[in-house]
Amino acid sequence: MPQASRTPSCPASMSLRQEVTPEHLLGRVTSAFWTLQYAAAPIGAAVLAWAAETQGTTPVALTAGAACVLLAATAWFTPIRGAGRS
Repeated sequence: MPQASRTPSCPASMSLRQEVTPEHLLGRVTSAFWTLQYAAAPIGAAVLAWAAETQGTTPVALTAGAACVLLAATAWFTPIRGAGRS
């Protein structure tokens, strides 16, 4: 199920990177993106598991969900949203 939840964001993320990155840097930027994303995942999982153990699953899940919504709302108002429009 975690893979299915990422499905809508993957094409959008790839499209945005391809649109705003100069062609000669695209391979490097994509490589750095995936490296950082996969390196951070186990750290986040460990922190959330520890927090759920100490604080309980409900408050941790609500906090993580609120953080995701806040991040999405912040991204909605960034200038990058209009990148590539003429």
